[in-house]
Amino acid sequence: MTSTDQTPLAGPSSSKIEVEGMAATEARQLLAQRVLHGRLPNTGEQQALDQLATRLHRWPLALELAAGYLLTTHLDYNDDIPHAVAEFEHLLKRAMDDLPSVPVNYREYPVTVVGAVTMTWARLAARTGAADTMAATALRTAAFLASRQIPVNLLLGCAGETVDQEFPHYATGDPPAGEILRAINRDCLVTLDEQIPISRAGARGPARLLDVTVAMNDIVQFIVRQQVEREGYTDTTLFRAAFSTQAWLGFFATQDDIQLAASLIQHAIAVSELANEISPLSRANALLWGNLAGSLGCLGKWEETTYYLIMEQACLENLPDRDVSGLLIQSYAAMTRALYQLTDHSHHDASLIVEYLEKMIALIPASATRHPEATGESILVASETVRDLVRDGAIHPRLEALASTLKDFQLIIPPSGYGRLVHDRRHRKY
Repeated sequence: MTSTDQTPLAGPSSSKIEVEGMAATEARQLLAQRVLHGRLPNTGEQQALDQLATRLHRWPLALELAAGYLLTTHLDYNDDIPHAVAEFEHLLKRAMDDLPSVPVNYREYPVTVVGAVTMTWARLAARTGAADTMAATALRTAAFLASRQIPVNLLLGCAGETVDQEFPHYATGDPPAGEILRAINRDCLVTLDEQIPISRAGARGPARLLDVTVAMNDIVQFIVRQQVEREGYTDTTLFRAAFSTQAWLGFFATQDDIQLAASLIQHAIAVSELANEISPLSRANALLWGNLAGSLGCLGKWEETTYYLIMEQACLENLPDRDVSGLLIQSYAAMTRALYQLTDHSHHDASLIVEYLEKMIALIPASATRHPEATGESILVASETVRDLVRDGAIHPRLEALASTLKDFQLIIPPSGYGRLVHDRRHRKY
């Protein structure tokens, strides 16, 4: 984006680069190359081009636009460049004097990017049609995700009345999804983006919903998040984004579509960082961090896996008045596997792994009654960790006792058929 506005604007991927005007010789050469197709200008042409460059402050983009305008609107003056340049400003002003296209009170229109986006958002949020209302909710969510390749159906899944589904998506036909997409694109806050690559095997079922994606510039995202904060919708929007993204991640991971889950990781990371900054204590955030860790583990990114497991555990351990034992026991078990993968298997320091094993075992009595499936799967994961430690020759005074305890619990609370299937899919690379 090129702008003369000097208002400082921060964003996760934004920085300001000062662009100076070109030197007089450089500006003349650029105009001559574009307008005269590389021919050297004569004295009159040189003076005319110098005059035009000075009038435009020798800014490269302005010179390019002026050259394009001259070439497309002054075809009769190919051999009379001084005449074309003399007429340029007058004709340009006349071309812009299109009264039907000039908004009422145009002199009050904003002249900065922030002002333009803010005004656009106010118009969008004021519309009351069904498609417009859902489009506004979808665009609020887009501001909290990564800027590129945002699946439209993920946004539509966040725009409904409820997002408490295994796979949040737009499942109704009134208004049609295409009408909502048109409303999303209406104000140019987003643009259509490249499709997410989908394998032939993954093209079945819900994976097709990834077909249409949009992009929202990260500076626009920053401004829209400010508008969402002023509206008082930040917590609601963040919950919808976090819950729906983690649900998509978990769905594709358990369907063995790791490639598709990987395509969503950028969005999970973006929303997780904002969630941690704005509202860290949320069950939706804990689910997001846990599923993000699981997807990263499937990709062999173990340091990142432990990072998000720690975030998940810190959130779960501090959630007030919530039964989180089922989630927490799975997180502790997953941490034992991630730590095992990070260590040198020939020189194990099993102390930290043992610490998490003991935390997990301590939760079994509370978790087994309410969450038997999660408990059974976690016992299976922890048992594999202990088995691998013993096989690698790790030495710790508690390992033998832990192995015996887990074996006894596994007999009492075996993993369900579904739990074992999910475990096999998630841990086949372990």
